[in-house]
Amino acid sequence: MKKKNNKKIKEEIQDINEQSVVEDNKEEINVEDNKEEINVEDNTLLEETNTNEEIQQQNQEVINKQINPQIPKKPKKTKKQQREFNAKLFTNYVGKNYKKIMQEKFSIPAFFFNALYLIYRKMYILGIGLYFFLLLLLTIFSDNMILSIIISIIYLVISILLGIFTNQKYCEKAYEECIEISEKYDYISDDAIIKLCKRKGGTNIAAVIATIILASGVAVPSAVVIKTIAGVQFKSMNTTSSESTSNNTPTTLNINKNEVNQNQKTSEVEEDDEIFVITYNSEVNLDNEFSIKLPSKAIDNSANTSEKNFKVVIDNNDPNSVCNFDFSQIDGYNNSNKFLTEYAKFEKTSNPITKKINGMTWNIINFKSIMNNVTYSAVTKDNKVYLLAYEVDLDIDKTICDKYYNEVINSIKTK
Repeated sequence: MKKKNNKKIKEEIQDINEQSVVEDNKEEINVEDNKEEINVEDNTLLEETNTNEEIQQQNQEVINKQINPQIPKKPKKTKKQQREFNAKLFTNYVGKNYKKIMQEKFSIPAFFFNALYLIYRKMYILGIGLYFFLLLLLTIFSDNMILSIIISIIYLVISILLGIFTNQKYCEKAYEECIEISEKYDYISDDAIIKLCKRKGGTNIAAVIATIILASGVAVPSAVVIKTIAGVQFKSMNTTSSESTSNNTPTTLNINKNEVNQNQKTSEVEEDDEIFVITYNSEVNLDNEFSIKLPSKAIDNSANTSEKNFKVVIDNNDPNSVCNFDFSQIDGYNNSNKFLTEYAKFEKTSNPITKKINGMTWNIINFKSIMNNVTYSAVTKDNKVYLLAYEVDLDIDKTICDKYYNEVINSIKTK
């Protein structure tokens, strides 16, 4: 395009100014004519403004509801449902070997693999700290035979302690974290909470491999520097130390492979295992079936007539020192001996014993759960199975609660 010259630009500006003057004159003429019309429309506009404000307010309320919808609250679980849900969270947290970990008092993997097993089970702080500490000691004092023997003895003692306490402490940690997740994310669905627990727990072989690699690149050189600063005579990477180091790393890796293979075999055996879930009949009226006398110190927590749920406080200064009882009818079984035999097999405990009390035949088993000593007593009446569950914390003197248990079971009579 060709540029316009200054003369033409000035002419266009002048034309625009003239047009604006003409339009201004027209507006002045029309202003007076419109004054009367404006006065007439003022009242109508005020009414429309009020109506528009009400409509805007209603629209804003609808928008607020859409932006901030109220999340529906989940129904509160009963104590039985909460116990079953907590057990499900725990088993998903631990994984397929949960039975083995719960029931074995001595952890063979923790004894043989030491700190690496802690890392494998995601106890990172203790596992990594212990692994680096032992590696530093072994590397620093590798030239001194006496100190090496002493450190080897220390290593053996630590391995024994880990074998004794790992399963117990891991179960406590798993249970506490499951409860914490369940309470923290109470507003989400149960399935989502289960997935969170599963992701939080389980195993991590990648962390074991990463720790070994990191230790080879960091811990060993750090030990060399410490020896040099301390003025200890140290032969830099001599044949013996290099062979020792090269032998240690592959051995550790082979152990982890064996551990994985061992876990795979165990998983194949337990692949078909399921959680033993006990379902209760909420429609039965126990008052029509049995008479039961509660201890004088009992606190009745029964939600309805389908259960007798109560506890006895042993020490008022200790909220955990309680004996817990629950008497209910269970679904799916018509023979108490068959029910407890199957449950005893699941818990890997002794078969039920039989007792005659008040003309009724009771089948009884004893076992340990994650945190409690448990006694299950079951009786059959009219092809229906009734279960008296009695639980007491592992740290409490069970003999005191046993007296209340005997008092309760001896008071139960049929109607």
